Order: sequence, then C-alpha cells, then structure tokens
Amino acid sequence: MIRKSEPKDKIDVLKLHYMAGPNFHKYLWACDEQKVYKLLDRLYDTTDTFTSRDFFWVNDEDGIVKGAICLLPARDKKLLEHNIGEYMRDLTRIAGPVSIIRMMLHSSLNRYLPKCNDDELYIQALAVYPEYRGRRVSSALLAHAFAHARQMNLPKVSLLAETQNEHAISIYKKYGFSITQTIELAPKYRKYKLYGAHKMVASVG
Repeated sequence: MIRKSEPKDKIDVLKLHYMAGPNFHKYLWACDEQKVYKLLDRLYDTTDTFTSRDFFWVNDEDGIVKGAICLLPARDKKLLEHNIGEYMRDLTRIAGPVSIIRMMLHSSLNRYLPKCNDDELYIQALAVYPEYRGRRVSSALLAHAFAHARQMNLPKVSLLAETQNEHAISIYKKYGFSITQTIELAPKYRKYKLYGAHKMVASVG
C-alpha cells in the first residue's frame, strides 16, 4: 500500500531519504551523516520545505515501511528550497556556524545541476531498503508518482540520477524515463564522490 507519510514514519523516511543520495546529502548539508539526520529530523515536520513529510509517500505493507518517495511540483521546488532559510537558527544550533557557512558555499552546486520545468512532477528522492529490493516496491512507488502527476494535471515526471548509478538509471529507463540532459561536474567534486547527474523525464501519458 502506498500512503502519505505520517509522523510515526519519521525514522524510516529519514533513513530512506538519506539513502537516496548520501554523497549529495553530505556535501550540500556540509555535515557528517549523524548531523545530516538531525537536520532532516528538524525539517521533517515543517510544511513549507522540500524535506517536509507532506511530500513523502511510503510503501507500507502490514505496518512495515519498505520504501519511500518524495514528490514535489517542480514549479514550487525553488521556493521550497529557499524556505529552508526560515529555519536557519535551529539548523545552526544543530550543525554549528562553521557547517552553516560551508552549507551556503556548497549550495552553489545547485547552479550546475539540470533544472526542472513547471510542467513536471519532480521526484526529489526514491529509495527502498536493501532487503526489499527486487520485490516491486520501487515499481509501486513510481506508479504512484505517475498517478499523482495525473491528479495534479502535470504531463511529465522528472528526476535527477547520478551518472555513476547505472543500476538506478536502467530501472528508470524501464519505466519510460529517458535522459534529456547530462551535467558532468568539475574534477574538484570528485573527492566528494560526486561526478555528475542525468536529468531523466517521462511522459505521464
């Protein structure tokens, strides 16, 4: 069953959110894994940021969360990212002022990544626990993304896939996604294990 994320799902959603892109998380939040979890924890119960539980859906079978997906209307993505600033006092308390300064500097990475169009539903994160992979959990989550896009009258679904993640790219292609743009990051990012990103788009049909 695919359902909207609830407060009780926080631990699972935080783990799965981080799992969807650990290298990007550590770089953009400028923190180690433990602090990233604390930052995401603080923002989970907000209603106006891209990390809010309002945008997460979970695959729940018999009370067990097996995977999660975060869906953002692309037209709202920039505002939802900008709204993180409203919580800067709490984030500074958690991460420390040095990390916050680094976070602001690292945010320049977003300028190089492919942009979304207003007619897209953007998959900000999708992850399945390793023990449940190969059981069509991701298929159910992606099917929900397409249904959600239809409900919102959005003709396309989009996402970013790391260029090194060949397994994820092959899965997305099976569900109708094609690569529309590829960005190769400068060599300075390689020490963070960041190499580039494909923008992949599928028509809702």
